[in-house]
Amino acid sequence: MVIACALVILLIPVLLGGALYRFSEFLLRPPRPTLSRGPFGEPLRRDGRPLAVLGVALDDVRSSSSGPKAGALVTEVLLGSARQAGLRAGDIIVAADGESIARASDLHRVVEGRRPGDLLELAIRRPESPLGGSSGGAGAPSTAPYEARDLQARLSSIPLDPADLGLVSRDVEFPGGGGLKARGWFIQAPARPEGPEGTVVMMHGNASNRRAELPLAGPLHAAGFALLLFDFTGRGDSEGNICTYGWREREDARQALRLAASLVPDRPIGLLGRSLGGTVALLAAADPRGARVDVVVADSPFDSLADEISSQRAEMHLPAWPFEPLFWEVVRWRGGFDPRDIDVCREAPRVSVPVLLLHGTLDNVVPPEHSERIAKALGGPHETEMLAGAGHNDERPSEVVDHIVSFLLREMRRAGANCHSAVTRGSRQSFP
Repeated sequence: MVIACALVILLIPVLLGGALYRFSEFLLRPPRPTLSRGPFGEPLRRDGRPLAVLGVALDDVRSSSSGPKAGALVTEVLLGSARQAGLRAGDIIVAADGESIARASDLHRVVEGRRPGDLLELAIRRPESPLGGSSGGAGAPSTAPYEARDLQARLSSIPLDPADLGLVSRDVEFPGGGGLKARGWFIQAPARPEGPEGTVVMMHGNASNRRAELPLAGPLHAAGFALLLFDFTGRGDSEGNICTYGWREREDARQALRLAASLVPDRPIGLLGRSLGGTVALLAAADPRGARVDVVVADSPFDSLADEISSQRAEMHLPAWPFEPLFWEVVRWRGGFDPRDIDVCREAPRVSVPVLLLHGTLDNVVPPEHSERIAKALGGPHETEMLAGAGHNDERPSEVVDHIVSFLLREMRRAGANCHSAVTRGSRQSFP
């Protein structure tokens, strides 16, 4: 008995240390998709041609008490084409073009044999309550009764670079946080007699890269903006291998703002970011350190990294003590920063430029309460739009894109007019 107790006592530090390491690895080294592959590592182009995608995140069905025992579970609808087809989270796809689907890989195989624009006949089983209500988590379908439905989904494709959208770009490189090189694309504004509206610096989310911002690039470019899309250090094609959730990325953003000002001088500059990118946009606007920023659009930002870690720790049924105090030290040792220092609400009162906050009401990655707390803390003018029925990674519908474009146009024209007025007054004082 004494020996058994001693073994348990000896095992506790080992198990705790293993949990701390795995959790820090998950935090600091999330999946790193390359520019040539999709968000789940799938190829997006073959022989120079874009491959077809259904536009949903999938998982295998693991268990079900009342529904299908096999199939491809839709965990998130990512593209508008899939949403228009009627697909929603919680649907279980059991057949595609007459072929039985037992797991997610079966559906991937069917889609690989099609082309963008093809129609795919889907047989699905839909729970009466959507995923997220009575769901048992990823891979576990609802226990509610299921309804059989047939849908037609038009396959789409994902642009890999600006050329896929008909946009001319050039590669850029600049010093990011920690002395690492950040890489991106600069897209010149369309030629117009009045010149560009300004420059929008676009920033991606965690476990992503600059390619994720391409769907917004087309409408913004058409509105008259120059665009700078870049990979955070530690992401995409930029240097580094650690994600610091705003600690180092804030300097990436500041340097991107300085580059934007040099590429398109004397024009307003906006920051647009999603998820991690939205958080970084707010942090950079709170403390630009000499870099110009006139407006911010933050889609699905998180407000406090420490609070987010605490929530994930609770979901893993790990005790707050001694896990959290030890975890802060592990992250400081491995990542070089303290998660408790990443707190948007603490810095939001210093954001004086106009801010547009967007957040999906069904976001189960960063709950919408994050944006609500940020809105209350902001010190300057701001708008908040909650997107009914939208998840974290959903493609934003056209009306939301129109709102983003109109907000940027309005606020950057206002900033440009103020800047022009100030320059004119200064000129008159210097040269009467």
